[in-house]
Amino acid sequence: MSEFHLDALVDADIEGRLDAAGRVRLQAHQRSCSICQLESCIRQGGEREPGDEARLAVIFESLDLSSVDIATPARTGETRTRSRLLGMRLAVAAVLVAVTSVTAFASVQWVIARVARESPTIIHEPPDVLRKRTQKPQRDRPTPTLVAPLPDRAPPTVTRPARHHAVFDGAETFKKANQARRNGHHAEAVRLYRRLLRKEGGSSRAQIARMSLGDLLLTKFGDSRGALRQFDAYLKRQPRGSLAEEAVVGRARALSRLGRQKEERAAWRLLLRRYPDSLHAARAIQRLEQIGDGDPR
Repeated sequence: MSEFHLDALVDADIEGRLDAAGRVRLQAHQRSCSICQLESCIRQGGEREPGDEARLAVIFESLDLSSVDIATPARTGETRTRSRLLGMRLAVAAVLVAVTSVTAFASVQWVIARVARESPTIIHEPPDVLRKRTQKPQRDRPTPTLVAPLPDRAPPTVTRPARHHAVFDGAETFKKANQARRNGHHAEAVRLYRRLLRKEGGSSRAQIARMSLGDLLLTKFGDSRGALRQFDAYLKRQPRGSLAEEAVVGRARALSRLGRQKEERAAWRLLLRRYPDSLHAARAIQRLEQIGDGDPR
């Protein structure tokens, strides 16, 4: 069936405006198009001659609507054909109803049955109902399950083993320091003497360690100031102690290296006054003569 129908020519023919060329074109088209034949017959109206009912039935039979799906959206070229087919079927039914003969009434019943059987989709539906029926059903989406948060848990308590501090042994430290000094490990000896003074600075053992530390700083490391601090600390704690004489000599030597002659002179004089029989007396007299003291006594 042709998808293009000469609607303008049919309208012009009915209204009496069709020229000769148009009529030739329309007649040629109607010979190959049953729809246009049926439409022209219906739209012309007027009195019908005997046999018109049979003619309409024959034209109706020639219409092939099996391939037309009214419910499916048509392409642009198919829209006119579908609407015209539907209109033709309804027009045929209307014409046959107007026929008064018994035979025509039977034909009306037959046409209505054919329309209902072959074109069930011509029943008009509201747009919203048709839209819902033609839309694809939406699949039910699973409702997300909300997982309750886990309760706050306190971090595990890490128990660290208690550190066992070794008990300081002053006697052992003093022994190791003296041994390191005799073996020539002067730096190790200084480290151990200082540790002993930090741990038990008021003990008699610590005072001996202080004198040994001062001597090492003065003779082995050239630290005259550090040595002087150790000798002064000893004399402050034990001005008459067993090592006081050595502390005075050490103090005088440290002052000599520092160039503090006035304080050095006083230290040598103190040694001669307090310890006249000291083994260091001759050195004290010699040093006093060198720095300008004519009467060391």
